[in-house]
Amino acid sequence: MNIVLKILIILLIIINSCEFFTTRTPEDPGTGTGSFKVPLDPETVINNFKSAVNEKNLQNYINCFSDSNRNRIPFYFIPTAEIFAIYSSLFQNWSVDREKSYYNGLINSLQSETYPELILLQSGFSAKQPDSVIYITDYKLKIAHQNTTIPTEFSGRMQLTISIDNSGLWSISRWIDLKLQNDSIIATWSLAKALFSN
Repeated sequence: MNIVLKILIILLIIINSCEFFTTRTPEDPGTGTGSFKVPLDPETVINNFKSAVNEKNLQNYINCFSDSNRNRIPFYFIPTAEIFAIYSSLFQNWSVDREKSYYNGLINSLQSETYPELILLQSGFSAKQPDSVIYITDYKLKIAHQNTTIPTEFSGRMQLTISIDNSGLWSISRWIDLKLQNDSIIATWSLAKALFSN
């Protein structure tokens, strides 16, 4: 009986050890965890947001936003006035689901080896409250898609309200998109959302 038990143990070790030497299939950029960190403070939310865009990671991107289904804090997006005037029906009931649809459309417009590039300029936190903080930054979003009829670079200013939920995690609850002063071009992030929404 002792010999049979030893043989079984040896066989189990051999079978399990084979897994150590097999290569695994790489994860799709849109499904892996990437560089996402638990958002225990507003700074981590911004880092997660920027990384998710630059890594083309849909799940991490969506995890940056508050969701009334997940944490009871609704998410609001307010586009630039110029873009709202053109696409008012699209933006009237903007939600996390619409944010997901837009970002999925953006990802699908890119070749597999191509990634967006988000650059944040002149950034800073203001209006700090115990349960929220406002983050303001100028941005440049570069999207090397193949559609020659729409812009590949979007720029403007965004004002993000980052809120804490009952579990102690922070997320973006409000996003106001603004055109830069003295900028006649309306290729803002609002336009990108309109163009890539399904």
